Amino acid sequence: MFFGTLLVSIGVTHILTFFPVQVVDVLFDLAGESLREDLWPPTLVGILEGLMYPIAIAVGYGQFIGIWLAVKVAGQWVRWGTETPTGSAKVLQAKKGRRRFNKFLIGNALRIILAVITYSILRATVLRPIHMWAA
Repeated sequence: MFFGTLLVSIGVTHILTFFPVQVVDVLFDLAGESLREDLWPPTLVGILEGLMYPIAIAVGYGQFIGIWLAVKVAGQWVRWGTETPTGSAKVLQAKKGRRRFNKFLIGNALRIILAVITYSILRATVLRPIHMWAA
């Protein structure tokens, strides 16, 4: 039951994250930036996060999420802007990089919120009966 709930959650949380992030793409004028081959890596990472985050919370290692996000930020740092923008083209590039970063934060915030909801569902339906038998 635990893994069944978790597997359903992965699909649901991916859909509930994917569509709002697509709306953010349009709102932040980032739509059309990604090529087809650029979509698979973040999709697979997102699916894995749907598995990792609730498990990390369930086993009492929620701080893992912060470490994971630090690794993700470090890996994307160059894409989000330049060190010291000068000239109008550089300023526009830096602003677009900032919008990408904000999109990243929004997507990750949604993932974490949905992970907490998934954990709450798991705790109410699956984990609580297990703990009751162990007591």
